[in-house]
Amino acid sequence: MEAVQFEIRRNTLIDEYLRKVHPLWLECQRQMEQASSHSWSDHLISEFRGKIRPRLEELFTEIARLKLTFPQK
Repeated sequence: MEAVQFEIRRNTLIDEYLRKVHPLWLECQRQMEQASSHSWSDHLISEFRGKIRPRLEELFTEIARLKLTFPQK
């Protein structure tokens, strides 16, 4: 039962990443490729650090916590 709960929660977190975080990352990458100035590129990197990275860290931390809560056999 614990393994099923782990899989459900992990899949939910992965779905959240695919719906919310990954599109932001793709848009940031696209804008950086089109950036005509170094300052604009720096701005985009800062935006990435402020918006995307924290959410990624939360998701990965939650997955790691789940692995400890529901150890795989």
